[in-house]
Order: sequence, then C-alpha cells, then structure tokens
Amino acid sequence: MNLSTKVRLFVAVVAAFSTLTSAPSALAAPPSANCTQYAFDGEFIARGDGIDHRWTVTFTSTGLVPGGPARVKFDDGGIVNGTITGGKIDRHVIELSIKWNNKPDNIWNFSGIVGPDGLVRHGTQMLSGALPRSGSYWESLRPLDCVAFAAPEPPNSRIDPHAPIGPADLPR
Repeated sequence: MNLSTKVRLFVAVVAAFSTLTSAPSALAAPPSANCTQYAFDGEFIARGDGIDHRWTVTFTSTGLVPGGPARVKFDDGGIVNGTITGGKIDRHVIELSIKWNNKPDNIWNFSGIVGPDGLVRHGTQMLSGALPRSGSYWESLRPLDCVAFAAPEPPNSRIDPHAPIGPADLPR
C-alpha cells in the first residue's frame, strides 16, 4: 500500500469516527452508571405481577413526560385501553398514571427507580384509592434512554493520603 492510499484510508477512518462520535442525540445513548437523566424514547413496556393476575402495559412516548394512549393486556386474554393522565421521569425516578376506559375511577399509579442499565425493576403499581394489597409489582422490558450524563471524574482527582511526597508536591 503506497503513502497516498494510506493517507486516504486514514482520512476515511477519521471521517467515519467523527460521524459516529457526533451523532445526533436522537440516537439512544447506551445505559451507564454515569446517567443523570432518563427519558422515554418510543415504546415503553411494563410487565406486572399482581396477586391474582399478570399483565403487560404498553404505550409510546418520548421525552420526560409520558402522554397518549395506553393498553393493558392481561395474561387471561383481556385487553383494556386507556390514557396516560400524568407522570414524569425525574433523573432516576419514574412516575405515571393511567386511566382505563372500562371504569371512570380505574386509575393505575406507577412508580419505580431506573437502574444504571435503563430498566426499572421492582416498581410498584397501585389502584387509586385502593388498599395496598390491590397493587402489583412491575418491571420494564425495554430500557429507557439516557439523555444526560455526569462528567467522569478526572483520573488524578483522588489524593492518596499515604502516597509519598516529592519535591514537585511542595508549594513554591
């Protein structure tokens, strides 16, 4: 391979890498322990396990505040449609409410903590105004999008109190 070919190959690799590293934020960022804010990025799926039934809730939403239609499908085959009436994602905390069309007072309130992988595990779902035993535990089946990261800690920011002191460490 001659020098001209090597230069062209190098430029092509740099251009490709630049395109990847400056990709728009619409592409989902990988889950990370450094994530400081999660958001909805399309279809959201929650799988719940109640006292006497299992269910799957789905809806499509983007951003920090969910909205729009939702659907619950019970494992016995029943399906109920509803509407998201409120909620938000505040950093790692997710909350949302869904009012189901089959009964005017049938509102499910969801809450949970988003883990570093973008998934919610051990979330709770409670029926508005109901006894605690009427709720369910749930988990998300698809990760949320990380939209803000904490700056990584500089590698030399930690001072070892037991490290030897050298001439460069003394004040001048």
